[in-house]
Amino acid sequence: MKKEAVVLNSLPYYFLDDYGILIEDLEIKGEASEAYIEYNRRYLENLNNELLPFYAKEMPDVVNEEKLENYYRAQGFTELILKVTEKCNFRCKYCVYSDYYPYTTSYGSADMTFETAKKAIDLYMKQVERQRYFVLNKIPFIAFYGGEPLLDFELVKDVIEYVKTQYGDYNVIFTVTTNGLPLEDQQIANFLKKHNVIICLSLDGYPENHDRNRIRADGRPSYDTILSIIHKSFLDYPLIYTLCCIDYRTDLFKLYDFYNNNDRINGGIYHISCGLAEYLT
Repeated sequence: MKKEAVVLNSLPYYFLDDYGILIEDLEIKGEASEAYIEYNRRYLENLNNELLPFYAKEMPDVVNEEKLENYYRAQGFTELILKVTEKCNFRCKYCVYSDYYPYTTSYGSADMTFETAKKAIDLYMKQVERQRYFVLNKIPFIAFYGGEPLLDFELVKDVIEYVKTQYGDYNVIFTVTTNGLPLEDQQIANFLKKHNVIICLSLDGYPENHDRNRIRADGRPSYDTILSIIHKSFLDYPLIYTLCCIDYRTDLFKLYDFYNNNDRINGGIYHISCGLAEYLT
């Protein structure tokens, strides 16, 4: 339900009380296109101001191939991220693929093929090999992302086994970002633990906060199921971390208490990484 518009950077926004997010009112006074253009201008202006401190650093000239090549020869790539699938079994209200972000892509049904993943891996590892002339003992990172990447577990499994076979001497580190529901499958859970995959699990703190935004595709809540999966399979696994998003309806005191009481450092069961999701569409 829309409340009275608020003004940010001279542009009107509505607060959706049911979801705890702010949305732009591009239809005000019938000037949608002008408002959209103005919003983008202000967004880029603010982004430019935020990035100013980094401009003094040595960065490649994107239009100069020689400078770009020299930069990446010396700096390398941080990691290879494989977008395993467009499919997802959740419909999180703040997800960039959701209906609240009309100018971005949405959920799909496409899966990455092993041939595509193999080409990307071989190219990435070739860059890593070159990089090692400049940075000794560089550790490659390969990340699985989606959608929900574990919905195509066979590809994740094939990629890890391929890398272990072809590039075993490189000690590649694997990470996966997941909503956690596929980990209910013991085969998936055991395989990831066997290969020391870093699991980045989305968990938005206390139950009401999590279930308000992180719902399944059929509309059901997910908190209790995710907690039972953690208790069943991952209490003793050191490489699982939670990723927490908050919005304007999050009780920060309650969130702090939840993680303070449950973080493994304090004797709890979760490794914590809490970040702010800014819900300005």
